[in-house]
Amino acid sequence: MASFQVLFIMTPKPEEVDDIIQMIDNLHFEWPIYVDDTAEMVKIMPEHSMYHQFLISPDGNILFINSPFHMGVVKKSFVKTLDDYKNTAFRR
Repeated sequence: MASFQVLFIMTPKPEEVDDIIQMIDNLHFEWPIYVDDTAEMVKIMPEHSMYHQFLISPDGNILFINSPFHMGVVKKSFVKTLDDYKNTAFRR
Protein backbone atom coordinates (compact mmCIF):
# COMPACT_ATOMS: atom_id res chain seq x y z
CA MET A 1 0.00 0.00 0.00
CA ALA A 2 1.33 3.45 -0.91
CA SER A 3 1.85 6.01 1.80
CA PHE A 4 1.84 9.77 1.74
CA GLN A 5 2.55 12.66 4.04
CA VAL A 6 0.11 15.39 4.97
CA LEU A 7 1.24 18.94 5.63
CA PHE A 8 -1.07 21.85 6.28
CA ILE A 9 0.06 25.32 5.26
CA MET A 10 -1.71 28.34 6.68
CA THR A 11 -1.11 31.85 5.38
CA PRO A 12 -2.74 34.19 7.89
CA LYS A 13 -2.83 37.95 7.70
CA PRO A 14 0.16 39.45 9.55
CA GLU A 15 -2.04 40.61 12.43
CA GLU A 16 -3.45 37.06 12.84
CA VAL A 17 -0.16 35.11 13.02
CA ASP A 18 0.08 35.02 16.82
CA ASP A 19 -3.57 33.97 17.18
CA ILE A 20 -3.16 31.20 14.58
CA ILE A 21 -0.06 29.84 16.30
CA GLN A 22 -1.87 29.85 19.66
CA MET A 23 -4.86 28.06 18.10
CA ILE A 24 -2.59 25.39 16.59
CA ASP A 25 -0.85 24.87 19.92
CA ASN A 26 -4.21 24.45 21.68
CA LEU A 27 -5.56 21.95 19.13
CA HIS A 28 -2.67 19.45 19.41
CA PHE A 29 -3.13 18.72 15.71
CA GLU A 30 -1.76 15.34 14.60
CA TRP A 31 -0.25 16.55 11.28
CA PRO A 32 2.45 19.16 10.73
CA ILE A 33 1.23 22.71 10.13
CA TYR A 34 3.44 25.30 8.48
CA VAL A 35 2.47 28.90 9.22
CA ASP A 36 3.53 30.90 6.18
CA ASP A 37 3.90 34.30 7.82
CA THR A 38 5.71 35.72 4.76
CA ALA A 39 2.89 34.77 2.31
CA GLU A 40 5.21 32.80 -0.01
CA MET A 41 2.45 30.30 -0.88
CA VAL A 42 0.11 33.08 -1.98
CA LYS A 43 2.46 33.76 -4.89
CA ILE A 44 1.73 30.34 -6.49
CA MET A 45 -1.98 30.00 -5.70
CA PRO A 46 -4.84 30.98 -7.99
CA GLU A 47 -6.31 34.38 -7.29
CA HIS A 48 -9.48 34.70 -5.18
CA SER A 49 -9.30 31.25 -3.63
CA MET A 50 -9.18 30.36 0.01
CA TYR A 51 -8.46 26.63 0.26
CA HIS A 52 -6.12 24.55 -1.87
CA GLN A 53 -4.86 21.01 -2.19
CA PHE A 54 -1.43 20.29 -3.60
CA LEU A 55 0.07 17.07 -4.83
CA ILE A 56 3.82 17.54 -4.48
CA SER A 57 6.43 15.06 -5.68
CA PRO A 58 9.19 13.92 -3.30
CA ASP A 59 11.60 16.24 -5.12
CA GLY A 60 9.37 19.25 -4.41
CA ASN A 61 7.60 19.75 -7.74
CA ILE A 62 3.93 20.70 -7.63
CA LEU A 63 2.09 18.09 -9.70
CA PHE A 64 -1.46 19.22 -9.03
CA ILE A 65 -3.22 22.18 -7.39
CA ASN A 66 -6.92 22.35 -6.67
CA SER A 67 -9.57 23.65 -4.34
CA PRO A 68 -11.09 20.86 -2.22
CA PHE A 69 -14.50 22.37 -2.95
CA HIS A 70 -14.11 21.44 -6.61
CA MET A 71 -12.63 17.97 -6.10
CA GLY A 72 -15.69 16.18 -7.47
CA VAL A 73 -15.35 18.07 -10.73
CA VAL A 74 -11.63 17.41 -11.18
CA LYS A 75 -11.29 14.00 -9.54
CA LYS A 76 -10.49 12.25 -12.84
CA SER A 77 -7.74 14.76 -13.55
CA PHE A 78 -6.29 14.32 -10.05
CA VAL A 79 -6.30 10.52 -10.29
CA LYS A 80 -4.71 10.66 -13.77
CA THR A 81 -1.99 13.01 -12.50
CA LEU A 82 -1.30 10.70 -9.57
CA ASP A 83 -1.26 7.58 -11.78
CA ASP A 84 1.00 9.26 -14.36
CA TYR A 85 3.45 10.28 -11.65
CA LYS A 86 3.45 6.84 -10.03
CA ASN A 87 4.07 5.20 -13.41
CA THR A 88 6.98 7.47 -14.29
CA ALA A 89 8.45 7.61 -10.76
CA PHE A 90 8.80 3.85 -10.55
CA ARG A 91 10.63 3.73 -13.89
CA ARG A 92 13.48 5.93 -12.59
